[in-house]
Amino acid sequence: MSEQGRCAVDNSAAAAAAYTAASMAETVPCGAHLHQWGSLEHDFATADRHEKAIALHLIGNICRPCPALEGCAAWASEDKYTGFAAGTWYFSGARRPTSRAR
Repeated sequence: MSEQGRCAVDNSAAAAAAYTAASMAETVPCGAHLHQWGSLEHDFATADRHEKAIALHLIGNICRPCPALEGCAAWASEDKYTGFAAGTWYFSGARRPTSRAR
């Protein structure tokens, strides 16, 4: 395997390990909301622009103090995740630009 290929694998494995370790800890803020996370994501996907801005503000407040924020973002990207991760919305692993409510 080339150096470049190995680096990508190492980064992916490190991101997954960091996210897994942090998400298992009791100090991860989203842990208190896991029972409703899927519902929040579904509602966001069908919300209007104003509702999305409010939801992103709330999710950002939950995620901002998290010790796993960087690992969560890396995991969302590597896993091609669609939903809330690292305080924002991801679609197929790509962070989506967001706008704030006025």
